[in-house]
Amino acid sequence: MLLEHHGGTDLERDVSSEQKQRILLTYAKLQAEAVTNQPMLNLLPKLKTADLLSSLLNFLDPEFSGTSATGPATAKDFFSADRCQYYFELFKARAGNLAELIALSSRLPVTINHCDFRPGNAAVRDNNDVVIYDWEEAVAGPAGTSLHNFFSGCSTPCEMLLDPASALLPEHNESRILLGSYIDALVANGYSDASLLQECLPGSICGGVINYVLSYRRFLPPNEEYRDTIGSIIRNGLNDLLKLADLLSVSSREDMFKIVADYESRKREDHACRAMAQFVERRPSDVEAVQKLTSLLLMSANRDDAKPTFSRLLQQYQENCVLHFHFGQWLLERLEFDGAIDHLTQAVKLGATDDAIAQALSDAVEFRDACVNAKMPGQIPTIRVSANEQYNGAMGSVRRRLAVKLYHEYGTLLIENAFSDQLVETMHQEYLNRYQRYFAEQRHADALTVGNKRYLVTVDVDGSFNSPDVYANPHVYPIIEAVLGETMIMGGFVSVCSLPGAEPMRVHKDHPVLFPELESAAGLPSFAVTAIVPMLGFNAISGTTRVVKGSHKISSKQAEEMESQDPSAPRGSCLLMDYRLTHQGRGNQSDKVRPILTMIYHRPWFRDIANYVKQEPLLMSDGAFEQVPTEHRHLFDWIRPKTQS
Repeated sequence: MLLEHHGGTDLERDVSSEQKQRILLTYAKLQAEAVTNQPMLNLLPKLKTADLLSSLLNFLDPEFSGTSATGPATAKDFFSADRCQYYFELFKARAGNLAELIALSSRLPVTINHCDFRPGNAAVRDNNDVVIYDWEEAVAGPAGTSLHNFFSGCSTPCEMLLDPASALLPEHNESRILLGSYIDALVANGYSDASLLQECLPGSICGGVINYVLSYRRFLPPNEEYRDTIGSIIRNGLNDLLKLADLLSVSSREDMFKIVADYESRKREDHACRAMAQFVERRPSDVEAVQKLTSLLLMSANRDDAKPTFSRLLQQYQENCVLHFHFGQWLLERLEFDGAIDHLTQAVKLGATDDAIAQALSDAVEFRDACVNAKMPGQIPTIRVSANEQYNGAMGSVRRRLAVKLYHEYGTLLIENAFSDQLVETMHQEYLNRYQRYFAEQRHADALTVGNKRYLVTVDVDGSFNSPDVYANPHVYPIIEAVLGETMIMGGFVSVCSLPGAEPMRVHKDHPVLFPELESAAGLPSFAVTAIVPMLGFNAISGTTRVVKGSHKISSKQAEEMESQDPSAPRGSCLLMDYRLTHQGRGNQSDKVRPILTMIYHRPWFRDIANYVKQEPLLMSDGAFEQVPTEHRHLFDWIRPKTQS
């Protein structure tokens, strides 16, 4: 019979829904016919459904020392012992429900199952008949054992069979048609009646995925690439089985809350969220479960289904202040400030008095205003480190991600309260004592003249300057790292010293374009970031650094047509500038020397060919390098050969 159906033109992996349906109809007809072909079935390996779960647990158990009859490999050969233990414990706790489900499959007639059933193993003959080939892994077992490849696993078809209402969901439209066609064809060809298939197919589909996972026991991975590829396939199968196992617990509120708590204890909020969502779909009136789900969604700000889930829940619980609070927080995490303000305000109107809600609303308003102000022609994009963040020594995640977003958009960002006033004052006094020789209007052998009464001085990374609070400032460094990546280096540690009466510099960009052959650099990522720490602050008297926001994406010529911005900020502020940004140091009208510390971070492959013709961009002694914490030494490693004695 099987040879009779070989031949035809191979189908591609990605086929239409109609083609999938035709493949399933052919497969169901073959399976129904095979039931009566006992001699053929006797030749096939028998799928021992009763042994599947124990075999899976042995496969996952990192301490299992027995041997498998079907191959030498275990899960430890494809991923870490910790991950094996994680899956082993989860499946051991869910074995009872899964065993009951799989046992139902024994009530279905034994037939042939392909075990590698997918569109890629099907073809169309000249007469338009669909044929299925590559049956070398076929086994005798209940129908449905090989369906998972058509549904990206077992959880979706099993959910539709166990809860027919779920089959009506829009996201299940194609799956509903395909599964219905398969079942109808089995019934039409005399395999079984529809009610028995409805009840028992989930067990055979689940068993089929377990059998598929266990099929990788046959071969030890020959190399790392194979190991990683197959490990990913196995994990996908296991995660799908867990989704089904959790679905089997939705009838018990106590069991579901235990499952969710277990996932949380293992730091798997994504799985906890998925399990609780399954429960809430079936018990939408359980307010505690709904609120638990929304709190879990908060921990998964990147979940694609979170926003529609919140919206769906709020349609039912419009007056629930906790839901509005959680949705407002979720929107805040996504930098959707207008929506966050709406829902947080609604939470307050509904009687919420929690300090956390008030703080979240205050943050949302502040961040929304920062975005609005950044768009205004005369304003520079600005982020202000809060008192709490100063005390805790770290910028909050939302403020930090907003800072990165603004920097990418405008090529510049003013960060207020980034450095402590005491630290800046200490650096200022040390600078005045150390570099007085540059405070005279004259040419210097080791300092580039960059304008009238203005010199580029390389600052020794020593004393108060040799501190993580300076070169790895907790409020500034993570923003730059998000722009340039973890492998960035400190390409320059210098100062621009403006003497009293210094005139404005020429308007310029700090470096020639890297790729002059390109018509536009708008789509290129940043390769270097300048962090300016004004030791006297920015003001109109002693001077500031004028910028043209957005000019990092255009040429100098184009930037001439744009409006400029003059930041004004107290000491302790930091101005970030993309190396491609058009800017200008303004004049010093005071009677004091105005030094600004300038730290240049860049990608490890870049070297500045324009600005360091008279001096080194960075100076650090061996002793100073030894004081740098290990986690920050990569910033300075590149210069070590030049400073070793």
